[in-house]
Amino acid sequence: MYYLLDYENIGSLGLKGIDSLTDKDIVCIFYSENAHTIDLEAIEMFKSTKAVVKYIKVKKTAPNYADFQIVTLTGLILGKDSKEKVAIISNDKGYVAVIDYLKEDCVTGTNRIIELASTIADVKGSNRKMNVKDFNFDLPQELIAQDPLEDRSSSRLLVLDKKT
Repeated sequence: MYYLLDYENIGSLGLKGIDSLTDKDIVCIFYSENAHTIDLEAIEMFKSTKAVVKYIKVKKTAPNYADFQIVTLTGLILGKDSKEKVAIISNDKGYVAVIDYLKEDCVTGTNRIIELASTIADVKGSNRKMNVKDFNFDLPQELIAQDPLEDRSSSRLLVLDKKT
């Protein structure tokens, strides 16, 4: 699967989840003079991934120049390999129109463009392995039942179909 990251738009925040990718995944980071530095945390993320990481410098800084390159690469990938999946990592909602066009009007039956996502971890139909860290969240102790209810049928935590 290809992950096309609009670094100018999303920065290193879009890399969340890169550590769960496989060696079959390719991450293309589009950067420009406007966003050409990578923080140390991102460098550590690159070290922990099995994915291939490619850096693509956007040579001109005209408005939407990186967007056009990402869209062009998306089309090239889909045209080249009928089984390849593509996810665009960006907060730029302008990509929605391109994704809709490719899904509905251009590439027959393509569900290969998975979605527009803010981070790699947010891509739903990816090949990435599930990671226990994906399920970390705060749950206050007072919301956790300490004892079962006397009338077990009043429990709201589990629904049991008694016919099965």
